[in-house]
Amino acid sequence: MAGNTVTMTFAAIRRSIESAFDRVGSAARSMDRDVRASADGFDRVGEAADSVDTRAMGFRDTLTGVQDGMEGVRVAQDGIGFEALLLMGFAIGDLASGLYNFLIPAMKSGVRWLRATRVGTLAAAAAQKVAAVGSKIWAGAQWLLNAAMTANPIGLVVVAHRRAGRRRGVGRH
Repeated sequence: MAGNTVTMTFAAIRRSIESAFDRVGSAARSMDRDVRASADGFDRVGEAADSVDTRAMGFRDTLTGVQDGMEGVRVAQDGIGFEALLLMGFAIGDLASGLYNFLIPAMKSGVRWLRATRVGTLAAAAAQKVAAVGSKIWAGAQWLLNAAMTANPIGLVVVAHRRAGRRRGVGRH
């Protein structure tokens, strides 16, 4: 009879041990999911930090582009040489980087926000009107620049030469 009791005891213990290992396995799977979720959280934080870094670099590039452009114009007043062209090249490169990394994403975020609000419709209409006014102002500025270029001594010679050529019929295609 002692043998039967031992067998039953082992059978009861076996079920208990199997149940314990099942719970351990279930806990391990749950822990695996939690650890993976934590790792994904670190990835999201890293991506957000990278995005902030990119925007900050774009902002810096915008500022240095404006600075280099102004310095290039100042240097070009003494004559367009290598240094002026180099500064203007830096300005164009930095402004393009700033546009791509800072200004366009900022405008994109603003447009997304506007689209999600009722204010968006009114803002879009206002932006169209501002763009129309800006276009007219730009045309006026271009007209003033053309007038200034024509009014300088070289511009006057070019205009006089063209008018003289028209009277003689030269330059017609």
